[in-house]
Amino acid sequence: METFAEDAELVGGLREYLWEHALLRSRVVAEKAEQGAKFADYFAYEEPIAKVPSHRALALFRGRNEGVLTLSLVLPEDEVEGRPRDALGSAERRIAAHFRVAERGRPADDWLRETVRWAWRARVHAHLDLDLKGRLRDRAEEEAIASSGGT
Repeated sequence: METFAEDAELVGGLREYLWEHALLRSRVVAEKAEQGAKFADYFAYEEPIAKVPSHRALALFRGRNEGVLTLSLVLPEDEVEGRPRDALGSAERRIAAHFRVAERGRPADDWLRETVRWAWRARVHAHLDLDLKGRLRDRAEEEAIASSGGT
């Protein structure tokens, strides 16, 4: 898992892949709907992360910071109904391909595939989730400053 998570070329490619393909999804936190009514537009919202306008990004982050919204990055192609439970998702397939992990009838093939899955879920996705939300926040703040005349 460490090898997968620390491969700069792989992680950089996955970062850009997520920026281009992932959705930023927000959901209301259970029992916070009334308290956070001003964020009602974002209780069940999703949009490609790279296309979220700055004013919307800042509202989403305010909602999260106030404990009303949860924000997550998801790859829509990984949420296809009927996808076999043990099938690798799109980012996991990229990790497997990078390290030539494939089903070849070897005793360790299942273990390697599960290692890829865990590396993605536990290390790589968590890191990239924070990184890309930070990129979005920074871009939104820069645009807000620029539109206000830098004051």
